[in-house]
Amino acid sequence: MNSPSIALIGARRAHQGLGPFVAKFLAKAGARIPAFLGTSEANNAKAAAELKSIAGLSCAGYTNLDSLLDGHPVDALAILSPPETHAKYLRLAAARGLHVLCEKPFVLDGIQADLGLEQHLAPFDQAQLLVEENCQWPRMLDPYRELFGADSLVAPKRFAMGLSPSSRGVHMGSDSLSHPLSLLQGLDPGPARVSGIRVDSNPSQDKIRVQFHFQGPTQGLECEVFLEDSPMRPRPAWLQFDSGRADRLIRASDYAIFLVDGNQQVPAPDPMELHLRDFVHKLGRTLGGEPPQSTTPILHRARMLNDLLAAFPPSDS
Repeated sequence: MNSPSIALIGARRAHQGLGPFVAKFLAKAGARIPAFLGTSEANNAKAAAELKSIAGLSCAGYTNLDSLLDGHPVDALAILSPPETHAKYLRLAAARGLHVLCEKPFVLDGIQADLGLEQHLAPFDQAQLLVEENCQWPRMLDPYRELFGADSLVAPKRFAMGLSPSSRGVHMGSDSLSHPLSLLQGLDPGPARVSGIRVDSNPSQDKIRVQFHFQGPTQGLECEVFLEDSPMRPRPAWLQFDSGRADRLIRASDYAIFLVDGNQQVPAPDPMELHLRDFVHKLGRTLGGEPPQSTTPILHRARMLNDLLAAFPPSDS
């Protein structure tokens, strides 16, 4: 089977962008990355330099998607541009019959998840096209079990997570909350909803606590997510079920990832690399005729995200 080909929408690191790193992992997994779409020739020159230096890729840059697709008949788009552009590129991808990897949050309408998401997903379902959101934190569940024991995630009652986005106010939520939601979905796959939502913030809205009840098909958990900007690099992150808190440690010398509990630590694979490798493999199987996975988890996650963001106080940003 030939390697699947993927074009990038938004290939730069600007504004917390992950374009070069996503491209690196997609290529490492066996995908071809022939071209990318940018906003201007000047930005494309910067993006091409970043793709070369970070991912070792030489890619053609375009400012018009039709021109890109006419010159490079790819199998899929990786939509890595700002969230407010996702709906546009999803429509264009569906119209062209292209599979999609989309950065989280999947779709935003202003600051809220698009309530018409079914309309975006329906053409992909009808055409048997693969759609995946770039939510990689569920890959940390196995290292968590290794750290705290096989029974640690059998029937937890409470969940907490700390993340450090660089934004303010409600944008901290739109930047971050797909992570805990996808992690909870990974623990208890299937229909899910949130209720009892409370959002507490300081006046500057650079420190926020989000509380809610998550109800999956088999489990209900009381949840707290703590969002706070931090000068530390890499940015701090941790997750906790019941009393077992695991902090993410990224070793400076080689960027190896660990989950740490006091003096105990276990190695964790790079969750984004694993997620993107899985996407490339799924894309190859779909191109080979295997039906793609359901888009229902994306829909459930977007609805929960919308409910959480609606509870945020007005933002000054």
